[in-house]
Order: sequence, then structure tokens, then C-alpha cells
Amino acid sequence: MSAYAIPDGAKFATIKFARRDGNVYTLPPGSPVIVAALRHDPEHGAGARELTGFKPIYALLDTGADFNFATPELIAEAGCPQIDTARLRSASGWIDSTKHVAHIFLPETGSQYETDVFSSPLIDEGGIGQSLIIGILVIKSGRLVMDYKSNIFRFYVS
Repeated sequence: MSAYAIPDGAKFATIKFARRDGNVYTLPPGSPVIVAALRHDPEHGAGARELTGFKPIYALLDTGADFNFATPELIAEAGCPQIDTARLRSASGWIDSTKHVAHIFLPETGSQYETDVFSSPLIDEGGIGQSLIIGILVIKSGRLVMDYKSNIFRFYVS
């Protein structure tokens, strides 16, 4: 077992850090991001197969977000079907949203999560934002290690 109580050889996605200059760096400061892809995969759970046709992007890992969020453009591009409507509280007030069934794929680990994703513009006051935010719905399925002393930043998956 590792010092983090994670089995040796466990798969993980490397966390990097996005900064306001638009670049992604190996070490902090910055917002924690991982390479992910949003998709709709009707064959999810159908057993081992090769996943193709995904567009990897940097997704924000947000431990303060209960849910997952994506821009309407990314949701449309991924073909995620709408399953409900919602009203969300954002930093600037309430916004109307839609709820979609989606799959978040982590190419680095080969793991995919079927989850809900809410549509949101995801742009902050400086005009900077991520097109995908991964919240606790997905984070709690793995183990997030943010060891600033040892410079170990990983999202372990089951």
C-alpha cells in the first residue's frame, strides 16, 4: 500500500494546473485540471471495448461543486441527451439550465463515468473559464491526492 492507502499499481490521472495566462503547468499555482472527454456512450457498461471519437480537453476538478457542469456547446458536441430542466445558483445569480446524461472519460486511465451534467456558460468575470467542471459526483468515485509538500497531484480511479 502507498502512503495514501492506495493499492500499489492503481491507475491515476495526473493533475495539472491551469493559470490565467491560458497555459497548463505541472505544478501549482493554478486551478487543478485533468485531461477528460465529455461524451454520450449508449454502450456504456457493455464490457471491454476500444473507445474512439472523443475530444480530450482539460477539465477543472472542483471539490466545491456538488455536480458536474459543461458549456452548452460542449454538451451539444458530445451529443448528451437532455433528461430534465433545472434552475442553478451561480456566482452572479440564478440561471436556467438543462440536465443531461453524459459520460466523462479519462483517457489516461481508460475509466469512464456515467453521470449527470448540467449546462452552464462557465465563464468567470475575467472572461476565462473551463468547458467542463468535474464535481463531487465523479470525484467521490476515486481518490484525490493533492500533496503540495511532495508535489504529488493525482486522481486515482477504482
